[in-house]
Amino acid sequence: MNRSEKFGIIGGTALAQNMRGFRIIEEGWFQTKHWGEVWLVKGEIAGHEVFFVPRHSKGHKNPPHQVNYVGNLVALKMNGVTTVLAASAMGALDERYTPGHLVFVNDVTDRTEGRQRTFFDKGIACHVALSQAVCPYLHQRLMLVTSDLEVPYQARGNLVVINGPHFSTVQESRIYRAEGHHVIGMTGSPEFKIARDLQMHYAIIGQVTDYDNPPPGLVVESVDQKVVSTRLAKVGGRAARVIHQTIFSWPSDEPSCNCCHSLDGSILTTPEEVDPETRLQICDAFGVEEISREWFAGS
Repeated sequence: MNRSEKFGIIGGTALAQNMRGFRIIEEGWFQTKHWGEVWLVKGEIAGHEVFFVPRHSKGHKNPPHQVNYVGNLVALKMNGVTTVLAASAMGALDERYTPGHLVFVNDVTDRTEGRQRTFFDKGIACHVALSQAVCPYLHQRLMLVTSDLEVPYQARGNLVVINGPHFSTVQESRIYRAEGHHVIGMTGSPEFKIARDLQMHYAIIGQVTDYDNPPPGLVVESVDQKVVSTRLAKVGGRAARVIHQTIFSWPSDEPSCNCCHSLDGSILTTPEEVDPETRLQICDAFGVEEISREWFAGS
C-alpha cells in the first residue's frame, strides 16, 4: 500500500533555503490555539507534503531556553505530520566527531532547566517510555540514505543538551567529556521528548560546527558564535541534502517502530479525573473528539 507521509523539518532558516527540491507553497503564522503562533512554511518534496518550522521562530528571535518547543511540534501535529527531521548545530566533545561532519544522535542527556519538558504538563499523569531517545526506524533510514551520498557522518552519538545561551566553560566541557558524551547542543531537549509524547517519528541530525573547548592535545580554536556561523553554512548544506534524499527515497512500507503507539497504557490518571482544559488541549492537538482509551493504564 502506498503511504503519503507528511514530513516536518525543524531547523534554522538557512536550512530551508538550502533544501534542494523544496517547493514552497505558502508560509505564515499558524495559530495553535493553546500554544501560541508558530511560523510555518508549507511546501512539497517528491510528492510529499513538507512543513518547515524555524525552531527559533521567524528571524531567529527566541534563544534556546525560550524556544516554543511544544508549539512548534503541535503545529506540525495539527497539520498531519507524522515524521520529523530535526537539524541542530552541535559542538564536538569527542575529537572523532569532526567539525563539518554530521552526527545522527541516538541518545540524549537533558541538562536544561526551566523548560516545559512534556506535552502532558498539568492535570494528567502520563509516563512515556524514552529508552530510545529517537525513532530507531528513522535513525536507520538516515544512515542508509547518507551512506550513498558521500557525506561524512557519525552513525551514533550521545548528545548532552545544555540550557544556553552561553557556551560551556572549559571545566564544564571536561565534565561532559568525562561523562562520555560525544556532542553538545542547546536545542535537542525537550524537543525529542515532546515528539514522543505526540507519537511522532523523530530523529536528530547533528551539524558539528566546532570543538567545544577542545580536548587536551588538540590545538584548535575554542568555540564562539563566529566560528559556529561560519561552519554551519557548509555543514547545513550537507544536512539539507540528507533530509531531501530521506524524503525523496521514503519507502511505502510501515515503519518498524513503536512511535505511533508510544502513549498506549501511559496515562495513570483515571479518564473521568483528567483536567477538562487539559483534555481539550490533547484533543485539539491530536485532532480527536476524545482521548483514546488505549492510552490509559489498565485498558
